[in-house]
Amino acid sequence: MGRPPLPLNSAGSISVREVRPKVWRARCRYRDALGKVVPVERSGASRTAAQRALLEEINARRGLRIEKLKPHHRFEVAIELWERDLADRLRREDIAATSVDRYRYAMGTVRRQLGLLRLSEVSPGTLDMAFADMAAAGRSASTRRLAREVADQVLDLCVRHGALASNPLQGLPRITDRRRKAPKALTAEERRRLFAWLDGDETAPQRLARQRDLPDIIRLMLGTGTRIGEVMALRWSDVDLDGRPFGAAAVLLPSVTIAGNIVRVRGKGVVRHLGKTADSLRVVPIPQAVADVLRARRPDDPDPDEPVFPAVGRNGVGFTYREPRTVQRHLAEMRSALGWPWLVSHTFRKTAATILHEAGVSDLSLGEHIGHTDRSSLLNVYLGSPDVDPRLVNALDAALRDT
Repeated sequence: MGRPPLPLNSAGSISVREVRPKVWRARCRYRDALGKVVPVERSGASRTAAQRALLEEINARRGLRIEKLKPHHRFEVAIELWERDLADRLRREDIAATSVDRYRYAMGTVRRQLGLLRLSEVSPGTLDMAFADMAAAGRSASTRRLAREVADQVLDLCVRHGALASNPLQGLPRITDRRRKAPKALTAEERRRLFAWLDGDETAPQRLARQRDLPDIIRLMLGTGTRIGEVMALRWSDVDLDGRPFGAAAVLLPSVTIAGNIVRVRGKGVVRHLGKTADSLRVVPIPQAVADVLRARRPDDPDPDEPVFPAVGRNGVGFTYREPRTVQRHLAEMRSALGWPWLVSHTFRKTAATILHEAGVSDLSLGEHIGHTDRSSLLNVYLGSPDVDPRLVNALDAALRDT
């Protein structure tokens, strides 16, 4: 009768030997949850250190969680504990699923750079070298900023556990992008050229853009300053073309309610969820030019839950939300045909903000209109929310009609 296999999620006997002076290696076999047996080994400066490192790895593979971080724990153990807290926050809906995806994407970079360090070895110097290595490896400034954000949260967790006296990341300078270009908005002449191209049908790319609803999508983004995911999340129940009162004078204006965002979440696919901040949820007055576009699109008896820009459902039946990434791909084909490599979906949002700023609309009204949370501390702390300024829609309407 053969030897019985190792139980699932268990390790065999551990062997330890000195492979060279002051370097010990601990080895064992490990059978995972699917029955696969793999060799596992860890090294240390002593027999005890090697055994301890191997046992920590076995516990991690078993899913056993360390409840209290200590200075001798590796950084990757702190990452594991932070990831558990992240999952708990997601279950409680204290954090958006898209934010969790971004953090988990950066987590791999942080683990590769810092994971093998003991917490007692994490210092401003080691962190500075780690981020310098990321830059030398060609990691973009945005990727490094996201990795820093993850590392900062993990280190804060270590401080709360008492494994570190303070967060060593706090003393490091901010990550900047010297190659960052100034924001690009469409000029009046570029807007005229863009809509002349969109409304034409002389070429195959022009006809394809119209079939994909790009003229209507772009007019809506320019007329509202909304994000592409917010436009894709619009339902007919969010559209009020009869008008509602805005401002102190109670001017009746057609509007759309921005009450969601379309994103792709790992493991779930395309989902509709609320915006990340309270400012993202808002009622936006729309110019008459945009109201005309929506009137032309609206079915005679629309389903309130039907998206304004739906994608065809499975097997061509029903409707579903159109994925922003698909629209981004269509915009990329359009900008290639136009020869404007700088044109992206956010250009339309920046253009709307630029039009309003040049029309003299206050920064506070502008921020309320486009749902931008990154305003100055003066506006956030000392001033309340203003009434909607009718000049918002007047300026946007004039710009859209001048195309």
